[in-house]
Amino acid sequence: MFVPTRVLLDNILAIESTDHAGATHPLLALALIGLYQQDFTPTVDSVLTDFTEANYNTYARIAAAPYSAVFVGEGVLSLVDAVPWHVQMTDNLAPQTIYGALLIAADGTTLLGAERFDAPENLATVLNAFDYILRFGLDPLANFGLGVLS
Repeated sequence: MFVPTRVLLDNILAIESTDHAGATHPLLALALIGLYQQDFTPTVDSVLTDFTEANYNTYARIAAAPYSAVFVGEGVLSLVDAVPWHVQMTDNLAPQTIYGALLIAADGTTLLGAERFDAPENLATVLNAFDYILRFGLDPLANFGLGVLS
């Protein structure tokens, strides 16, 4: 499950109020996706320094954009996908176990959220690979705010 940080949560209303789709807001439009390699479960208060980022020879963060169009799936969730990522090493010099993915602001230091995979991905050799798509979802049936009558 993708866990948003307070930075992203605090900006959701601004994102929604400025461009509704969210994908053109600078916070998400310029965001990067990374991978982490230690056994860690993210929380809403996680920061980037809580994670040991992957560092195999050909590793580099990728741009999260362009985003897919919003679609309905997984029950009644409104969903949007970031760009798909095929993860594979090109040499056997630094094998790693990848425990999850990171969503990082364009400044390169602000963590917007993280996802711990259900099972770690073992990149032991160039023969090991996996595909990853960061998916955002909002449940329209969830309580998202409170009306105030005066």
